[in-house]
Amino acid sequence: MDEIKIAEIYELIEKFGPSIVPTKDLISLIIAPDCLDLAKFPDGFGLRDLIFLDFKQLKSKLPFSDIIIFKLLAAVELGNRTFKNCQLKFGEFTSSSKVGEISLKFFENIYQECLVGFFLDINRNLIQRVLLFKGSLDKSLAFPREVLSYALKNHAYSFILVHNHPSGSCKVSKADIIFTKRMERAAKIMGIHFDDHLIIGAAQYLSLREENILK
Repeated sequence: MDEIKIAEIYELIEKFGPSIVPTKDLISLIIAPDCLDLAKFPDGFGLRDLIFLDFKQLKSKLPFSDIIIFKLLAAVELGNRTFKNCQLKFGEFTSSSKVGEISLKFFENIYQECLVGFFLDINRNLIQRVLLFKGSLDKSLAFPREVLSYALKNHAYSFILVHNHPSGSCKVSKADIIFTKRMERAAKIMGIHFDDHLIIGAAQYLSLREENILK
């Protein structure tokens, strides 16, 4: 794989994150030193094959060296372990304080403002945690619609939103209040309970419901 192509992939990841990079380019980046010719991938071969096939099966399907196949398997296994480690157990959240405690750890080394949604069933069991947005909330004008689309997709009874202040302060900004009020109105119209909106600072968090900003 040539250096120009690798540089282009690096640039994409730096600007937009790895999720935007095509699968074949991600694979080629992992094994770039071995100068993989991606044209050798057989038609119809996909991620499911990498997940479910063992070394011998992959070797019979792919015209690559053993080293390359070992690297692919190692990358897939790291992805699996990361996914399992980050999964939150169903039934883990019974209160906003529990979400706050977990979120303090989640945002500990994140220095960009992010918005995370916790979508819950009627018994307040966690259905899914989703990273919804990166950037300042005052620029997320369409976000109530996007948050509620996740709630509907997951058949959620309620949700809790959490975002961090990279400055470390939990002080509620005007943008926080405007966003929360807009989100509250939109959720009410859709019949979905907006349980709380938490702000995460340095080793502390603040509940906008406890502050009576969210009624």
